[in-house]
Amino acid sequence: MYNKNWTRESLIELVEFILHHHCLIREKLLKLQTLLQEDKSGSIGSLREFFPEFKTKLEAHFDSEEQLLIPYIRQMDEFDRNRGPKPEIHTGSIKNPISKLEYE
Repeated sequence: MYNKNWTRESLIELVEFILHHHCLIREKLLKLQTLLQEDKSGSIGSLREFFPEFKTKLEAHFDSEEQLLIPYIRQMDEFDRNRGPKPEIHTGSIKNPISKLEYE
C-alpha cells in the first residue's frame, strides 16, 4: 500500500488511508507510552523524556489534518463529482494549512 501510485487513486481513498494510519500510529503511541511507564530499569530515560512532547506534537498534527484538511478533501471530492458546492477554506487558500503541516 505504501508503494501505491496515489496520483491514480481517488481523494476519498487517500483520506481513508491517512485516517487508517493515524489510528494505527495512535495505537502504537499508547503502547509505547505504556512500555515507557512500566520500564523500571532507567535504561531508556532519554526516550522517556523525549516521548511526551513528541506524542503531543504528533497528535496535534493529526488533529489538524483531521479537522481541517480531511473535511476539505472530502468536500473537494463531492465538488469534483458534482455532488456539492465548491468548498471554501477560511485561511484563504488550502496552501496555508498544507504549508504549516509540511513544516511540522
